[in-house]
Amino acid sequence: MNYPTLARPLLSKDLIGRETILETLDDLLKQAASGRPQLVLLSGEAGLGKTRLCQGLIEQSRASQGLLLFGQALPQDQTLPFGPFLDAFRRYYSSVNPETQTPPGLSFLLRLIPEIGALFPNVTPVPLDPSGTLALQQSRLFHCVLSGLRELARSRSTTTPLVIILEDLHWADETSLELLAYLARQLGVNAGPVAPLSEEPILILGTYRSEALEENTPFANWLIRTQKQRQLQELHLAPLDQAAHIRLVSNILGQPIPPGQANLLYSRDEGNPFYTEELLGALRAAGHLSRSEERWVLKADEQVDLPMSLKASILERVATLPEEDRQVLTCAAVIGREFDFELLAKVTGLAEKEVLAILRRAINQQLLREGPVNPTARAGSPYRESYHFRHALMGEAIYSDLLARERRHLHLKIAASLENGENPPVRILAEHFALAGQPEKARPYALQEAEKARQVLAYREERHFLEIGLPSLALNSPEQLGTLHRLGLLSLALGDIPATFKWLTRAKEGYEQAGQEKQAALVLINLSFLFWFYDPARLTSQMAQLEKASQVSLNGQDESLEALSVFSHTAFSLASGDMNSQAQVWVGRAFELAAKIPGPAAGGALQFTFLAQGLIQADGPASETENGLAAIQQVVRLALQYNLPELVMLGYGILITALVNLGQYERAGTLKEEIIAYQDRTNSPRMTNLLAWHDFFSGNWEKAEQDLREELEHHPAPTVDALCQVALAHILVARYDLEEVPAMLETAWEKVRFLQIAYRAPALWGFARYYEVSRQPHQAAEYYQKLLDDWQTTEERGLALVFLQDAIEFYVSQDDLWKAGRWLNELTRLVSITGNPVGHAALLSAEGALATAEGRTQDAQTAFHSAYRKWAELKRPYSQARTGLRLARLLLNQPRAGKVDRKEAGELLDETEAILRGLKAKQLLVEIEKLKRETRLEGQSKRRATLAAARTPFEGLTRREIQVLVQVSAGHSNKEIAQNLNITGATVETHLNHILSKLGCDSRTQAVSYAVGKGWLKPPFRAD
Repeated sequence: MNYPTLARPLLSKDLIGRETILETLDDLLKQAASGRPQLVLLSGEAGLGKTRLCQGLIEQSRASQGLLLFGQALPQDQTLPFGPFLDAFRRYYSSVNPETQTPPGLSFLLRLIPEIGALFPNVTPVPLDPSGTLALQQSRLFHCVLSGLRELARSRSTTTPLVIILEDLHWADETSLELLAYLARQLGVNAGPVAPLSEEPILILGTYRSEALEENTPFANWLIRTQKQRQLQELHLAPLDQAAHIRLVSNILGQPIPPGQANLLYSRDEGNPFYTEELLGALRAAGHLSRSEERWVLKADEQVDLPMSLKASILERVATLPEEDRQVLTCAAVIGREFDFELLAKVTGLAEKEVLAILRRAINQQLLREGPVNPTARAGSPYRESYHFRHALMGEAIYSDLLARERRHLHLKIAASLENGENPPVRILAEHFALAGQPEKARPYALQEAEKARQVLAYREERHFLEIGLPSLALNSPEQLGTLHRLGLLSLALGDIPATFKWLTRAKEGYEQAGQEKQAALVLINLSFLFWFYDPARLTSQMAQLEKASQVSLNGQDESLEALSVFSHTAFSLASGDMNSQAQVWVGRAFELAAKIPGPAAGGALQFTFLAQGLIQADGPASETENGLAAIQQVVRLALQYNLPELVMLGYGILITALVNLGQYERAGTLKEEIIAYQDRTNSPRMTNLLAWHDFFSGNWEKAEQDLREELEHHPAPTVDALCQVALAHILVARYDLEEVPAMLETAWEKVRFLQIAYRAPALWGFARYYEVSRQPHQAAEYYQKLLDDWQTTEERGLALVFLQDAIEFYVSQDDLWKAGRWLNELTRLVSITGNPVGHAALLSAEGALATAEGRTQDAQTAFHSAYRKWAELKRPYSQARTGLRLARLLLNQPRAGKVDRKEAGELLDETEAILRGLKAKQLLVEIEKLKRETRLEGQSKRRATLAAARTPFEGLTRREIQVLVQVSAGHSNKEIAQNLNITGATVETHLNHILSKLGCDSRTQAVSYAVGKGWLKPPFRAD
């Protein structure tokens, strides 16, 4: 039989039309060599030349004696943890001669490539700390890889960087993508002229198919996230234009091509170089392109039927092959893009000589290539004799043309051949048996591979293999339930919330059906936090189940560590819901049980008990407050020490909320800086909604609004989104910017109404305040009543101190003095219990409002004066301003307001006006102006301002505030000002707020310009 052959392959010898990209890569190499690490992605449709560009970079790196690692992601390796990295590490270390070299970085990387250890018996892997959460353990392993790469980068004395090329990242396993993101963050890649986080000479170049984004969600999500963080530079390959296309075809044929024939090809291949080569190959196979007198001749006088697509072109070429050749290529496509000769021969059942002949013909037909065979590999190298499709599209086209039944049959045949061989590859067996529809046969291999993935902390791949093994496990067997629970925890660590709900819910229901209530309760603990963030409607029933499980353990006299964990979480869930009496009971039971459990393990389970106790005490009498705060701080310290980020963030959130409720804003400000630093250091989720309340009460509204809007743009978890909307609504209501508020609160209420009172109350309070300021008193009264009724079902004693004041003042404005008096008694009771300084100020303000309505002018003045001072001491400017306005109005509207009263009222209004300008509370400023006009204080105010300016230089700025303003004019940041003046960042922020308030400015720039205009400061120097 005669088979078509080619005198030489119809392939381009040179890289055509990519000169600009090559110049850019050369520039990035130079930047990396100078100590500015780079992460570059080369994207484009299949066949545009990404691999050829990588080869050009490889040649350039080798010519300059640089160190290069090359790894490739293969479609059959998408479940291989660290796939492209392992490929790169194996290729490099298998080429190192152990007799002449000590391999740099291997001790850090050996955990991932243990088989290389046989070549270097004197190298031992760096130990890893196994403590902490799954995410933390994985982070430690990633850091180990980073250390290995740093050692490799520093191992060469040349000025060339370490170049890492990772091809076809759209097929990379998700653990590799996570590692790549980690490396980008830690290296501070693409920093440009800004100093990077590190100075390692490293360039990482990845490639991916742009058309693969739609079908590869994990990679697409990773790409979007990395682009948002500006941690990569992307170079996009476009199809060749017609001029470059003519050059390409001429280069392939080794002769000029007539424009008409080039246009015919271009109309079909649209400038895709690989498609161009395939079309020429198809034309050659069909006899339309042939050699004549040492030249290629395209028979233009005949009707040339060009394939309609690249896939069609590939399949048409395969169809011209003999039946036996097509069968062999089909088997190869099912094995994968890269395939082993021995395996292919076994699956096909053909003799070695026949298979070799078929492979040779396929290579001649430009369908296959031999390799990858590392030419420097020695005994012990993982590479065997193998072949691969010249382009991944070829294998994909052949595979996709098979019927589902044909695929299953071939996958089973491949798996059987592998299973009968020596040292069968566990991972590949699991995959082929699974794709063959044989879960029972796949299970043992899948579970083995899941365990291997667990050992290298590759959670996505572990989950994948557990999912393969799960269907064949017996219903509600210990193995199945344990696997379901593990799948849930893995999904949680990976941030896959829908999958977490699915697996944990199945595990919980299975444990309940099996009568294992305690195990079900432990799963419920994991679920409860998820319900809070993502499905709060189920939270109440789940918490009731948790308490029931605790009662079952108590009645059964269960004294296990698991029972302690259930008791502890029950206490915490009740305390966080402000059910303090019930929570205290379970706190006591948890401590009693912990005393019976030997060893240190009980201490870990007790941390939620300590949080519960801290919550109760911080919300209680003044004598217990500091003990409560100390208990919460101790939990945070231990969580930091043992690297428990979820517990750290939970403790931080509880602590800053308690400090804000207690009015300890400077202390809260210092903690806020610590929280932000921790979030930045660990890439933890933001706590914007909690930090915004600190900014709201301390008067930093502009910053709070900006942070909240930015957080909402990033689409946080549904509950966090709702809480951000509630906090933002309060700021907008205080400013009387009401347009967005109703929709915000309505949307948020659908989530927060299922949460604890600490989260429900701000939403109801927001509704009440919105309707109050928009002059809809009936609706406002309805929401105040809902708020108060709801609050009375709990033992909450922090936030209530503030909203009770608002409720009392509202009822006073509506002449409902009975309700105002009733709720004033409640506020008095709370203050007497807690001794909370915020409560004292709120009580005085409320007493002043009620005394004014009852005609007790002197009592009202006394109460307002004291409240005004206390709000100023607490540094709550909005509350101070509202009280100042009430007091000024009382002084001016009394029957015999004398000069002294008018003077005091005028000074109060001036101070209040300055505060409100800083807050941009426009409506209250309008009320002040109106009050001044009505009482003829405007002229008097101007004369007083002139005299005050003469008496008080710098418009009342203190010495420290002037020092801060000088630092601002020098262009220093808050952090630099804090360092220069030896004060905290929170104190700097407070001084800046006072400066802006006193000068009536909206920004730092305005304040500096104002001071320069007044002659207090020299104009800031600017270099031309």
